[in-house]
Amino acid sequence: MNQMPDRKALLGDALPLPEDAWGKLLKLATMIEFDGSGTLTIRNGEARISLGSDGVVRVEGKKIIQTARQNIALDAAYIDLN
Repeated sequence: MNQMPDRKALLGDALPLPEDAWGKLLKLATMIEFDGSGTLTIRNGEARISLGSDGVVRVEGKKIIQTARQNIALDAAYIDLN
């Protein structure tokens, strides 16, 4: 029941995958959470991105860096800094 399916049997030659593809996919799956309230969260170490079904996006981490070639635009009813 918990055996890993043979990727050749599932995909044949249509989608060539590296040998470690299933292991990487399983590791990625442990980093993704979907709770009953509709929030999708991706975690990696101390970093977390949450997307709420209500439209709220949370980015949390030890340090957040934004880089843009031109500008970073903020558009909101109000912008709360600290």
